[in-house]
Amino acid sequence: MKVLHEQVEHRQFGIGSIIKQEKTLITVEFSEEYGTKLFQYPLAFNQFLIFCDDGLQATVYAKAHLMAEQIEAEQKRKEEESRHQEEERIKLLRQAATKKRSPAKKTSTKTSTKKTATKTAAKTTTKKATKAATKAATKKVSAKSKEQEPLLEEAAQG
Repeated sequence: MKVLHEQVEHRQFGIGSIIKQEKTLITVEFSEEYGTKLFQYPLAFNQFLIFCDDGLQATVYAKAHLMAEQIEAEQKRKEEESRHQEEERIKLLRQAATKKRSPAKKTSTKTSTKKTATKTAAKTTTKKATKAATKAATKKVSAKSKEQEPLLEEAAQG
């Protein structure tokens, strides 16, 4: 709707004339004291401006009211979308927290068998070495005892 050169009234700035109109903005020239001011079109007619022509005021007011409702609906839609995204994010976080962890990787049976065999062999070797050392020590003691037997017999006879 073309509103260029129409007269408007503002509570503080008084009566002015629209000197420029763009799709969503109008420039209004007030008295020299207040100069030119920029307003959103048609939203400014909901709160700040009033057309001096009552017919224009009713038409623009209806447009402004419709536009304000659309803006409010869009804001609610964005808020709802944001809330939904946040709920989904929380849901995914909870699922991740309660999700069962996969078990730790087990070593292959070949590796495990080799390790067990190595440990067993080491234990067996240690036991054999201990037994061999014990036998050797026993033989030495036995040999010394046999060497000393004749001396003991002589002392016993003597």
